[in-house]
Amino acid sequence: MLKKLLHLIAEAGSADSINLARNLGVAPAMMQSMLATLTRQGYLKIVVTETSSACGRCPIRQGCFSGGKACLWTLSEKGVRVLKP
Repeated sequence: MLKKLLHLIAEAGSADSINLARNLGVAPAMMQSMLATLTRQGYLKIVVTETSSACGRCPIRQGCFSGGKACLWTLSEKGVRVLKP
């Protein structure tokens, strides 16, 4: 399932945890764990973005925030290499 997650992120360029969880049919907590594992292993990197006032009203805010800023995940160089045929 972790390789499928890497493929989903590669296809999108970057992705948030809530949409990834929906696409894989797993609970948000499970997705957070999977993303943390892949980040710790060096396959993913976090892209931190500034938030807008709209974020405060967003129903998926909890899934894409870290330290008060929105987070998206993208592949690291190692992640790109592992997906090459």
